[in-house]
Amino acid sequence: MRIAIISDIHGNFQALQAVWHDIELADVAKVICLGDLINYGAQSEEVVEFIAQNEIDTIIGNHELALLFEEHLKSFGALARISMKICRASLSVHSVAFIKKLPLNIIFGNICFAHALPPDNAEKYMYMCTDKEVAESVKPNLFNLAFVGHTHDVMLYSIDYQNVVREKFPKGITKLSPYVKYIVNVGSVGQPRDANKDAKYVIYDTIENSVELKYVKYDYKKAAELIRKAGLPDYNAERLF
Repeated sequence: MRIAIISDIHGNFQALQAVWHDIELADVAKVICLGDLINYGAQSEEVVEFIAQNEIDTIIGNHELALLFEEHLKSFGALARISMKICRASLSVHSVAFIKKLPLNIIFGNICFAHALPPDNAEKYMYMCTDKEVAESVKPNLFNLAFVGHTHDVMLYSIDYQNVVREKFPKGITKLSPYVKYIVNVGSVGQPRDANKDAKYVIYDTIENSVELKYVKYDYKKAAELIRKAGLPDYNAERLF
């Protein structure tokens, strides 16, 4: 089975549409979204509607938690809080109701899907975790592989007992070892922060035990223009370039 994993769309409907078109050509059986559908971009409502209408299995991200709970919003910086205020006003009752039902993780066979640190943390940045924390996030659990987002950067964590190797993995197909546990950070659809402005997502092949990192071009200039028209912080637009 081929599974497409997307994450961190952040209201960027242009990027989501481009990625979805690429997924449709990629012969996948399932699509899973790792959260952060909303905020920063100008079209959070359109993104949530699309995810809901296409019945994409989705987990909650820290931006959805910040939308719903004030204690999570308090951890955001000033510009992110301003963005969330505008985002909240743009969301329909139906979209908020959809967000409220999102789980903290999805377990599919021996694979865990989480927003941040497995198995179900939506807020902890993995680059701030010690090797012990990374190893223990998978060691007590039944899964051998986890997919995460949150950092907007693509990373591959290889865990062999307490030994953790952290590395960026390249565009294209990377074969995984059956004897090692992995955490795969799939990057961001709507706001990449890995020095490449293309939208990113990953396809996992359960038969080949491989991950394929996909780069997808989209109209980032239009996305930035919509951000500015919506009155969102200009910084949100600048990050797309």
